Order: sequence, then structure tokens, then C-alpha cells
Amino acid sequence: MTARPRIVRARIVPARTVALVAVLATTGLGCPGRAPRVPAEAPLSEAATLDSLRAAAAAGRPDRTLLWAERRRGFAPHEPLHMIGHAVALHDFAWTGASSLRRVETEIQAMAILDSAGRATTDPHVRGLVAQLLGTQFENWGLRLDALTIYSRALGAAPNDTAFAARITHVIGVLRDPRAMASGKNRAARGAAP
Repeated sequence: MTARPRIVRARIVPARTVALVAVLATTGLGCPGRAPRVPAEAPLSEAATLDSLRAAAAAGRPDRTLLWAERRRGFAPHEPLHMIGHAVALHDFAWTGASSLRRVETEIQAMAILDSAGRATTDPHVRGLVAQLLGTQFENWGLRLDALTIYSRALGAAPNDTAFAARITHVIGVLRDPRAMASGKNRAARGAAP
């Protein structure tokens, strides 16, 4: 007995299946062991990136500002001023409708970047800027003792800086009487507040 030949019927393949297979083959997603190809973007110069960062900040777009700050930091990842810009952009982005948990994660990331920027620089002005930003962050979170520690260290490094002395006076006033700030009794400390 001989086997009968099997008749295979042709199936009609929908156009969307053909399109999907073509896209997967082109990008490499459908081929194991082959990395997907991303369309190459024309690299921007650092000056063009800075211009885009400024335009996004002027337009009040924290999402775009963060994107351009990250790209700018890519030119010099360990440059303290680029790190500070990235941290400030992260802080601004955190307050644009994110959930509380996401906001805390983003703020912690921004504070870690600021801390790294402070450690990476030898310039006392940059260290002062980092201390001011970190101290303000701690004050906003209600961690006034930590803010006081940061301001005191900064004042020790720059004894003639009146801004740190004013912040120390403000924080001590709030620690002594938290209600005084709300009632207006502590005018000297309140005047030093930003």
C-alpha cells in the first residue's frame, strides 16, 4: 500500500500579519540573538543641548527640561554643574503630578546627585550652591536638624557667607518655636527665609 499524496491548501495571510513580520525582521525583535536596531538620531552639540534645555525651562516644561538636562549631563557625567542641573530638573519634574511614592523616589535620586556633585567639586562656590540646595530640600521635608547640619558645615567652610548664617538663624528659630513662624513672632528668622 502506497501513501496517498497529501493535498495542502494555501491559506490567505492577512496584511497586518505580513506587516508585523516585516517590522519584526527589520528591527531585529523577531530574530533571537540579534539586537534590535534603533533609528540613529543626529547627535547634538553641547551648545545646542543647552539651548534646548533653556527653551524647555522657559516654556515651563519640566518633562522636557529633565530630558535635556539628562542629555547635557551625558557630555560630562562627572561635571558638578551638569550634575546640579540634572538634580534640579529631577526635583522640578517630581512635583508635576507624580504620585507621592514616585515623588519621594525622584527627590531621593535628586538629593543623591546633589551629594555626588558636592563631593566631585573643589570649587567653594559650587559646594555652597550644593549645600544651599540640599539644606532647602531637607527643610522642605521637615528634616530641620539635617538642614542645620548642612548649613553649619557650609558656614564652617565659608565663614563670611551671610546666607548660611541667615538660614541657620531661621532653622534654629523654627526648631525653638515652630508656631512662631506661622504667627509672625519670629520676624528676624522669617525675613531670612526664602
